[in-house]
Order: sequence, then structure tokens, then C-alpha cells
Amino acid sequence: KKRGEEPLAPSFTPERFKEIVSGKSTKIKPLLLNQEYVVGIGNIYVDEALHRARIHPETGAKALTSSQLDLLHHAIVATLTEAVNAGGSSVKSYVNGQGESGSYQHQLLIYGRKDQPCASCGTLIEKTVVGGRGTHYCPSCQPQAGISK
Repeated sequence: KKRGEEPLAPSFTPERFKEIVSGKSTKIKPLLLNQEYVVGIGNIYVDEALHRARIHPETGAKALTSSQLDLLHHAIVATLTEAVNAGGSSVKSYVNGQGESGSYQHQLLIYGRKDQPCASCGTLIEKTVVGGRGTHYCPSCQPQAGISK
């Protein structure tokens, strides 16, 4: 019943995002997947946004700096805007209401690319589990600073 902020709404400002994340003791990836904080960001898009912002998915939310939160806010909005414009990601069986496949999966930089070189630095992409979800990240672009235990 409790729904979070819509990330493409005008009310989802960098300041509002900082209020949402501020002081939370959870890791950033599960927080972003929690629909009570922010709605509609699926696993694929969280991985992509965290990669764009150069934030490790296990980083504690309260360990993020103001500038990192600004980067992450921008990365979330940009990732979701691009995904919507491409009709979503048809990684498995997703189709929209008209039965059409999306094409954003062809633009993915990190998700589903385990053991492939990172487009940014060439380091092999790794996959782990964070918050019970398969998680792709680049160990070079997304260093493990501020890990929440």
C-alpha cells in the first residue's frame, strides 16, 4: 500500500532522492528495488544506473556522498528515460501492451554481460547476488568503497 516516488515525475528531484536515501542502513541496490522508496526501477535498470554512477551495488546507502547521490539520481532518470524511449528491455519474454518487444536490451552496458569486458574500462564484468537478486557490476568502475555489512 505504501508506494515510493515515481522516478520520472517532476517531484523526483535530487533533493527528494537524497531525503529518501538519507540515513538508510541498507545497501543501495536493495533500497532502489524497494517499491516503498522508489517505484518502477527493476533489477536491470538498477544495475545500469549504479554502473553509470560508478557505485558498487553493495555500498551502504548512508555511506553515499551528496555528489554520489546527485550522480545516481541523474543515472536513474537517464537510464529509465532511455529504456522507456526504447520500449523497455525484452531480455526474456517481456512485451508491451501491444505485444511488441522492447529494444533497450541492445543498449545494456552491464546487465547480463558477466565475463564480458566493461564498455568503459575493459575489465571483465562480474555477477554476484545482492539482496537476493542477480547483480552485475564492474569491479574497476564500481569499487567496493563503503560496503554495508
